[in-house]
Amino acid sequence: MAKDRPSVLQPLQLPTFRKIWIANFASSFGGLIQGVGAAWMMTALTNSVDLVALVQASTSLPIMLFSLLGGAIADNFPRRRVMLFAQVFMFAVSVLLTLTAWFGLVTPWLLLTFTFLIGCGAALNNPSWQASVGDLVPRSSV
Repeated sequence: MAKDRPSVLQPLQLPTFRKIWIANFASSFGGLIQGVGAAWMMTALTNSVDLVALVQASTSLPIMLFSLLGGAIADNFPRRRVMLFAQVFMFAVSVLLTLTAWFGLVTPWLLLTFTFLIGCGAALNNPSWQASVGDLVPRSSV
């Protein structure tokens, strides 16, 4: 006889997991909006299709390059602190990008630098977030 499986949504009943999940969801959504906005801004800065394509590459490349390092950091340092540091770092870079754009100082290469740094924050945050799920949700809930 098949064992009764818990609901996929059962971990969201745990207050700590739910709060962190919602915060991570909001951060990820903001990251997606930032990616679209950065690509759109690049089209306003230049007619080069290569530079527009590099916006996505500059966000994804750090994840490819630094996620293994992010995983090692997640295993050797308190994951909560690593996630908080990564989120604060991405927020600070986003604020700098916003201010630079507001004052009309952004250039294509500066935009790529900011998006690369935001990708570095994601490469640091994601392994800690993924590894912390096992600490937050008991086995009986999965």
